[in-house]
Amino acid sequence: MINREFMMMRKSILFILTLCMSPALNSNIAQSQSLSDPGTYQTHVSKLLSNHCIACHGADLQEGDLRLDTLQADFSDSQSLATWVEVMDRINLGEMPPADEPQPTPASAEKITDWIATEIQYANTLAKGTGGRELMRRLSRTEYANAVRDLLKVEFVSGEGPLDLLPPDGSLNGFDKVSKALMVDPSLMETYFDVAQVIADKAIQTGPPPVPTRRNRMEYENISGGIEYIKDSRTTIVTDDGIITMSQGMRSDEMLRHPWNNELIPVRGRYRLRVRLGADPKDRDALYIRIHRSGEGDLYLGKVPGTLTEPEIIEIERDFDVPGGKEIGIEFQDSPSFGTVNYHFTDLQRTSEKASAEGNSKLAGRIRAQMGAQGFPNQGRIEPDSRTTEHMPRIFFDWIELEGPLYDQWPPKSTETIFTRGLNESDFNLTYAHEIFKNLLPRAYRRPVQDVEIESILNVVNSELDYGVTFPDAIKSGIVAMLCSPSFLLINEPVPETKEREELDQYEIATRLSLFLWSSIPDDELFRKARNSELDSNEALLAEVQRMLADERSTALVNGFARQWLKADEFDKFAVDRNLYREYYQTSNAGLNEAINAEPLEFFNEILRKDKSVLNFLNSDWTMANETLARYYGIEGVTGNEFVPVTLPAKSHRGGLTTMAAVHKWGSDGNRTKPVERGKYILEVLFNDPPKPPPPNVGEVEPNVQGELLTVRQRLDQHRTIAACASCHRKIDPYGLALENFNVIGQWRVKQDGERSWWPDEAKIDASGTLPNGTHFKTVEEFRLALAKQKERFLRGISEKLFTYALGRVVEPSDRQTIDELVSRVQSNDYTLRSLIEGIVVSEEFLTK
Repeated sequence: MINREFMMMRKSILFILTLCMSPALNSNIAQSQSLSDPGTYQTHVSKLLSNHCIACHGADLQEGDLRLDTLQADFSDSQSLATWVEVMDRINLGEMPPADEPQPTPASAEKITDWIATEIQYANTLAKGTGGRELMRRLSRTEYANAVRDLLKVEFVSGEGPLDLLPPDGSLNGFDKVSKALMVDPSLMETYFDVAQVIADKAIQTGPPPVPTRRNRMEYENISGGIEYIKDSRTTIVTDDGIITMSQGMRSDEMLRHPWNNELIPVRGRYRLRVRLGADPKDRDALYIRIHRSGEGDLYLGKVPGTLTEPEIIEIERDFDVPGGKEIGIEFQDSPSFGTVNYHFTDLQRTSEKASAEGNSKLAGRIRAQMGAQGFPNQGRIEPDSRTTEHMPRIFFDWIELEGPLYDQWPPKSTETIFTRGLNESDFNLTYAHEIFKNLLPRAYRRPVQDVEIESILNVVNSELDYGVTFPDAIKSGIVAMLCSPSFLLINEPVPETKEREELDQYEIATRLSLFLWSSIPDDELFRKARNSELDSNEALLAEVQRMLADERSTALVNGFARQWLKADEFDKFAVDRNLYREYYQTSNAGLNEAINAEPLEFFNEILRKDKSVLNFLNSDWTMANETLARYYGIEGVTGNEFVPVTLPAKSHRGGLTTMAAVHKWGSDGNRTKPVERGKYILEVLFNDPPKPPPPNVGEVEPNVQGELLTVRQRLDQHRTIAACASCHRKIDPYGLALENFNVIGQWRVKQDGERSWWPDEAKIDASGTLPNGTHFKTVEEFRLALAKQKERFLRGISEKLFTYALGRVVEPSDRQTIDELVSRVQSNDYTLRSLIEGIVVSEEFLTK
């Protein structure tokens, strides 16, 4: 229960947060607006406008209400910007100058549209800029969830934690850590209170577990009741130890239900499901099963481990919800058929037909009368394939077991963390409450706290106690107040009044480090070093980077930076067409889509952990794969679900990010490949150089119309004949067309596929091209070598991306020297990702405000 005084405090916090995040108090240093390339404006742009445009768009005449003689080269002004965009679009579309007027050369027109696009992008960068300083911002959703986890040691089942309850964050320049995208609005602040209450209720548990943990096992040889029919089926063999099936699957019965409420899942939580089984696949490579529960979807889809004599255990530990089926089903995938056919009827019919053909109508009639009288059409016998069963594959089911709900400990670790002296009621007083929050607040606020800050929380606790709530519940209210405090929610590095940069204090450095590498708050060790001023040298900072990267919390760098940089959450933006790519959904490919999506992230993780060169993203002779993905890529010798480094076969055509199937899926629509999208992906992800937006109303490369059988390349060639499209596509298309040998699902092809079920042999793939720098290639292998030659461009791109992620702001023109230094550092340290991380941490931009 929360009393009126607490509600007044809640309103006060809302007001403070609103005030803190207001533009007046969070304004960035004023940006001086200028052109990135004033020379081109003076030598080309202004002259072309004067020679070809002013006559129709000047003081005396303004065709289409467009006046250019007064147009200023000021892209920070919204009206001027809109006019420049219109000029660029009209030139791209061939509408300006009109066809009956003197025309500039194509090269001159392209130079001007490129200049306008560059200046628009430059102005956009300045608009996003913060004067080289990180604005006050809120914690991102991920940072909030991780901070709560590390502060209170509280764990949530899926669907109940901050990641599920808080709305998605905005992003800027591809990342959700950029300060300008992490403002606070009133609706979000209300949500923070609700989420904090959920966290406090979960973190503090004072009674016994709501439902006791129980393990129930069902031995298949002992099944009875509603599923006993399985024993009597001709497709099963009952043994002393279990049941062997040659066709059908298995089910669980009431023996797995929890006695607390006679439900399979008595309460939402974490459970462990185990099945002991084995297989004899006969002439098949392997047998596959699907384990499922209604309402939960597939729990397992994959191979049956073990043999009939040495069965093995499939173990699934996951969160389960109460709604859903009351049993666990196991399906035998692609099982043999045990159907029936009417052999006697077939034999009589054949005899009757023969008699008729020989003119013996009397015999034929008598046989037909016999067939009708005896009803043979309804009498069946076993199919030939199942008359004997020795050749049939079979699965042995020993037992199935369900254990839960599971608790790591009780009371949970979170309660132990908060109540450091335990839950002895004789200790329940304000002195104990003071100890609790004196311990929690410095970690929560990421700095030493003053007595008045502790007292403000204690006032909430005390008012709750006065209102009659229990001590643990009063502490919950204090936890809510702490989690809703601006000191917890906001990352605030007070900017000096002067324009000169100042060094961060030790606690600010610790916070930047932990948010960068862990997306969380500093741990005790990092906080201790900040308190003792041990983060005051490059050597100390680099040592701390090594420690933090070795910690499992650094997986946040993979799930945070790499996932967003590589656009991993977009790999499934289009579903693969089931009719065109049926093999993708075969049972033997169970788990393939997940493995494909994981490959780029596992590749990044391997480069980070093993200090491998980041140039492997451009070209490599290895990748990361588990058994499923390795089989798909034609790589032998890989077993199990764990990803491991594997050497790529010489003829695999693969190597580097661009040849991973996840990228090919991203650059497709599930039905056909889209080279333009693949080219855009390479330019944006590898080089941080996204192409300028297309002119309005030019459309995209369309599917074939009825009767046409043009390849994607041939249609793209036609698209490039549109004058408005040619300039950009010359810079994009070669990168995408180089990957045309890889189809929608990343399989190698030499002939067009997709869109339709059949293509003529003449629809050959042509993946050759010439990059904008003049490098020509004929094969994807030559393309990969051409990419590798652009290593400095790639190093600059990834440096800018990681710099943005680390500092929570976009790269600005004033950062050019720092980016140059980062590139040089990586080049001098075997191109490792770790050296880039270290370079950012010891940079002036990271250590000052």
